[in-house]
Amino acid sequence: MRLISWLISLPIFAAVIVFILQNRFQVPISFWPFDLEITLPVSILSLGVLILGFIMGSIVTGFTLFRSQIEARSLRNQVANLNKQLDEKTPLSCEPIILYNGRYQTISTIEKTTPSSKKKRWFGR
Repeated sequence: MRLISWLISLPIFAAVIVFILQNRFQVPISFWPFDLEITLPVSILSLGVLILGFIMGSIVTGFTLFRSQIEARSLRNQVANLNKQLDEKTPLSCEPIILYNGRYQTISTIEKTTPSSKKKRWFGR
């Protein structure tokens, strides 16, 4: 990803540098609400606009990043609280559950059969 970023950024940067070096003529800049007029080279004006755009983009990205960090911190706290709740509870049994006499039971809860409760075999013994 970093390589793609460099491959896109370098030609743009080179084009901006060539534009700045070739446009040295002066242009008047006036600020409307005030009667202020400044004469600057186009190169300095374009470089100033580029820097201003970079700063504004950084501010917007910073706000988005700040909001994401707050949300990530909130989610980390929520995960920590849920893990703490899991640690406080007794661990679940890992015994298999089977269907025995019409009920689902674990092996340790199945009633042990006594010799008197055994059914007679079909051949009479």
